[in-house]
Amino acid sequence: MTPDRFFFIVRNPKVKSVMRVAETAVLGSDPANGGAYLAGMATAQDKAVDLKSRGYHMILGATDVPLFKKAVVDDVKSFKLGSS
Repeated sequence: MTPDRFFFIVRNPKVKSVMRVAETAVLGSDPANGGAYLAGMATAQDKAVDLKSRGYHMILGATDVPLFKKAVVDDVKSFKLGSS
C-alpha cells in the first residue's frame, strides 16, 4: 500500500490516516465511470516513478510548481477582477 515516506511532511497521525484513506479511495475509483483522478507532487522522498507506480494520474515535478503557481495566481487575479 502507501509507503509511510509519502506522508513525511505530515506529522499528525489523524491527518496521515485520512490522507491514506483518501488516496486509497481515489486510486480505487474508476475515472471513466465518474471516479476521481489523483495528482501529486514528486519530492526527494516520494519520486515521480513511485507516484506513477502507485497509480497517480498527474505528477508535478519541481520545475512544474512555479508554472502551476503562476497559472493559479493568474486565475485568481482574473476572477477577482471579473467579480468586482
